[in-house]
Amino acid sequence: MTKIDFSVLRSVWDPSFTEKEFKFGTKQAISRVTQVISDGKYEQLNGLLTKPARLSLLRELERNWNNRHRALLALKHEDIQISSPRKVYFIRIADKKFCDVDMSFLALKWTPINAVDSLIFTEIFARFHREYTPHCIPEWTIAYFKITRFEVLRR
Repeated sequence: MTKIDFSVLRSVWDPSFTEKEFKFGTKQAISRVTQVISDGKYEQLNGLLTKPARLSLLRELERNWNNRHRALLALKHEDIQISSPRKVYFIRIADKKFCDVDMSFLALKWTPINAVDSLIFTEIFARFHREYTPHCIPEWTIAYFKITRFEVLRR
């Protein structure tokens, strides 16, 4: 279904849209967000995430993530093994047009922890949002960001 939705997006709303470029950009965004979290520089989330998404993420980090786990979260683009579109939403409100794309990401990376190589497995769900109303800034932002699974596996 997402392949069909992406072709509708390209043919009806955005002739320059390509799934390959979109997925590349979403991986860059996810990588950047995880690095910002890992570095503890949360003010850099402004512009990457919508305000509600940013506040929700910060609450989640404060409640459920210790400093050690946050430090291990940073992902490089190449750590993200799978980026998979889940659902595409076309939204019209009066004369405004929006598109949301739900994405799932799976990442794996090796890192030494206490001199033992460990495999970090991370699963992230994110909703990417863009307004397609004429004369709007043409950029995707993250409207929802959730680390759905994070495991440290010892060798």
